[in-house]
Amino acid sequence: VEAALEGDPQITRDALVGIAEVARDAIDALASGDAARVLDAFGRGEEAMKRLGEVAGAPIVVPAHDALSALAARHGGQAKPSGAGGGDISWLVLPGDVEPQHVLGHLPQGCRHVPLDLFAPGASGGPRTTGTQDAP
Repeated sequence: VEAALEGDPQITRDALVGIAEVARDAIDALASGDAARVLDAFGRGEEAMKRLGEVAGAPIVVPAHDALSALAARHGGQAKPSGAGGGDISWLVLPGDVEPQHVLGHLPQGCRHVPLDLFAPGASGGPRTTGTQDAP
């Protein structure tokens, strides 16, 4: 990303600002317990990370994450890389009416589940959120 900032600073900054805006939206949605907005923000976050990877020419969103994202989508959820990307960790966010164990039983090869509940089921109407790690 640093090389991209040197090569085309405006496009790279725009990509980074996009990630920051989505992160603020996700924080607001989580704080308000708005499940639909959480899912939307995570989907936009994934797209923003992909955009940064394209701009930087870096593998921020890896094939294992794409497979996890497809699994999430089949269940009405979203997945997004976290941190600097590159495949070390992704968030899997599912609607509250989806049983996480059903989805986690079908993780793509190379992914493993790291339990992390941000909401107790039904506590604030929010989604059940579970971190899923891409690294073996």
